[in-house]
Amino acid sequence: MAEQYDIDIFFTAQHVDLFRIKSATKNLIVTAQHMDAISPGRGMGRILPDALAAAGTQAVFLNHAENP
Repeated sequence: MAEQYDIDIFFTAQHVDLFRIKSATKNLIVTAQHMDAISPGRGMGRILPDALAAAGTQAVFLNHAENP
């Protein structure tokens, strides 16, 4: 429907699916539900901003109710 009406839609999913969703769609602004403000290096289990960008993520929800 977004393509039919030439509109963009914000869409969020779990981190492991973001690249696949971005690769398969044109009119979705793919968003992440969370990221950690860290640099590459230490941070096992954290979500790097660089990794989200590499996956095609275009926005991140910040300070939402479930992860302030």
